[in-house]
Amino acid sequence: VALAIETDNQANAYVTGYFTGPMTINDSVYYPVGWDIFVVKINETGEITAMAHPECEGSEIGYGITITPGNQVVLTGWFQNQIAFDDGTRLTSFGGSDILIAAFNSDLEFRWAKNPGTEGVE
Repeated sequence: VALAIETDNQANAYVTGYFTGPMTINDSVYYPVGWDIFVVKINETGEITAMAHPECEGSEIGYGITITPGNQVVLTGWFQNQIAFDDGTRLTSFGGSDILIAAFNSDLEFRWAKNPGTEGVE
């Protein structure tokens, strides 16, 4: 389910959302644990040229996405339990679920993530 889309100044589109069943991207199949977050980069001819799929021990959803003036791709959403990124960075929720703010470069390589939250549900 795509929930947000943003374009950059080079006619690429970045899409985030979640999936609940097996998803195939460029001959790779991704299997969700619950609701799994994704971010894809699509070029002007419709090809998916990059993907980010952080792993989570619960569910996670991407709700918003933007491109900064410095060409960072920043997504917002939420996650439960713990989420892990490609570089080994792990965030653990403070309670039921936390806000997720994560940044990637224009090729969707992970840069940083934050998880403001409380012991409740955000």
